[in-house]
Amino acid sequence: MNTDEYPIIRRRDERKKTVSPWRVLFSAIFFLLAASAIGYGAFVHAANSGTGFYLVWIGAGAFLLLLGFVTAGNLRRKVPMVLRIIFAALVAAGIILVAVTWSLILPHFSDTGKPGADAVIVLGAQVRKSGPSTILKYRLDAAAAYLKENPDAVCIVSGAQGSNEPFTEAQGMKEYLVKQGIPAKKIILEEKAENSAENLSYSRKLLPEEDSSVVLVTNNFHVYRALSIARKQGYSDASGLAAGSPKAYLLNNMLYESAAILKNTLLGTMN
Repeated sequence: MNTDEYPIIRRRDERKKTVSPWRVLFSAIFFLLAASAIGYGAFVHAANSGTGFYLVWIGAGAFLLLLGFVTAGNLRRKVPMVLRIIFAALVAAGIILVAVTWSLILPHFSDTGKPGADAVIVLGAQVRKSGPSTILKYRLDAAAAYLKENPDAVCIVSGAQGSNEPFTEAQGMKEYLVKQGIPAKKIILEEKAENSAENLSYSRKLLPEEDSSVVLVTNNFHVYRALSIARKQGYSDASGLAAGSPKAYLLNNMLYESAAILKNTLLGTMN
C-alpha cells in the first residue's frame, strides 16, 4: 500500500518511528537512579549494621528499574489509571513524610546535653567481637567526653544481646568506656532493652532518683526520636547529646528514622 495516498496513515507511521527525546531522557534517569539505589543498598548491607533496612533501597531500585522499562517502551498508557493514581499518592505521601520528619530531626543535630546532669543514658547499637560498631563508637566517645567534664554523673549503658552479637551491647559499651578512662563503678548496665523505647523504659528504673536530670546520648539523627519517647514515658528533665555519625550512611539512617518516627507515632510510644 502506498501511504503517500493516505496521509493519515503516513503520519501515524512517522509517529511510531519517532522516539521522543524526553522519553529517552526520563528512561535514562530512571535507570541511573535504579543503579544508584541498588548500589547504595549493597553498600549499606556490606556495613553489616544488623538491620534489614538496606532492602528498602534494593526494592526502590527494582521499582525504578521497572519505571525505566515502562518509560522506554512507552507503556505508560497501558498502566491502569487507578494504579497511576495510587503511585502518585504514595510518592506524595513519602515526600511529605520525609519533609516533616526531617524538619523535626535536623534541629537536634547540634544538641550538646545539659551540663551537670545526674545521669547519662547511652542508647545501644550493634557490638562485635572486635568492639562497638562504628555508629556506637560515636555515641560512646561523646558520652566519655561528657562524663569527664561532669564526673558526678552516673552512666547507664543500655542494650540487650542480639542474635548476631557476641555479648550484650551494654557489656560491650562498658568495656569500651572503661578503656576510655571512665571508672567502672560509675557505669550501670541495663541488658534487657531491644529497642529505643525499651532502652529508656528500663534505664529509667535505674536512675538515682525518679526526677533525675538525664542526658540521652545517641547519634545526631536519632536524638529527636529518643527525646520524644522519653517525654512520652514521663522523663521530667531530659536533654539530648548528639553524637556524630558516618556521613556515608547518613541518608540511609535519616530515611530509617522517618520510618521509625511514623511507626512509633502510630504505636503511641512517642509524642
